[in-house]
Amino acid sequence: MKVYRAQVEMFNAMRGELKRLGVPFFGVKPELIQKSSDASDDAGPVGTSGSRIQEAELLELQRRMLTYLEDMYKP
Repeated sequence: MKVYRAQVEMFNAMRGELKRLGVPFFGVKPELIQKSSDASDDAGPVGTSGSRIQEAELLELQRRMLTYLEDMYKP
């Protein structure tokens, strides 16, 4: 349980730091994320600012961005 808790804290800290640095796909407003269980709702407009993104799609975009950053800044 201790290891899991430490891993979750590390994940949240890393996500927060990436958001603070302005890395794309890490500062998405929660109201723009469509939960996977809401699949019946189409990705329609939210307010006037655009459409919603699936949670799984956002995670994939975040992974791709991290891969890109790792490739760009390898020593």
